Amino acid sequence: MNLVSCVRRRKALVAFLLIFLPGCCFFTPCGVWEYADVCGSCPEYSSSVIIFPRQTELDAVSIEIANGYSTGVRLYVNLHFCGVECDEEDQTIPLEFQMEGQTYTTTAQVFEGGQHLLLPDDATDLIIGAFLSDQPVEIHVDEYHATIPPSNFCKVYNKLMD
Repeated sequence: MNLVSCVRRRKALVAFLLIFLPGCCFFTPCGVWEYADVCGSCPEYSSSVIIFPRQTELDAVSIEIANGYSTGVRLYVNLHFCGVECDEEDQTIPLEFQMEGQTYTTTAQVFEGGQHLLLPDDATDLIIGAFLSDQPVEIHVDEYHATIPPSNFCKVYNKLMD
């Protein structure tokens, strides 16, 4: 094999990598909401969920919205590193979110392990409304934070609500 063909192959490999393996994700689109059905042993335990997953291994926060047969619509914030310390008595923690130029503070229920947080209905409605209006939402919990874009939210939210 001569030097010229070796250089051409190396350039072709670099071009392939730059074209077909861009950015943060290899085989799925980046920054999009994902839909999934969660089937339980009976209808009361089944639900549908849309998830905005963390985009890299270093991201600490993801968000999911579930529509359960018996629970209705619920919004969860998931922390992917250490859990948070919460109030021992009522298992809650303050959570701040920003959207459309305004900052809101609410109290989230912390589940065992401190990494799965349930937002109250009023905060859920505000955040879903922002996404439906094509507005990003920034979430702050303890030292963790994330900015969640609306990207394809309307499409998957409509599927969630069907």
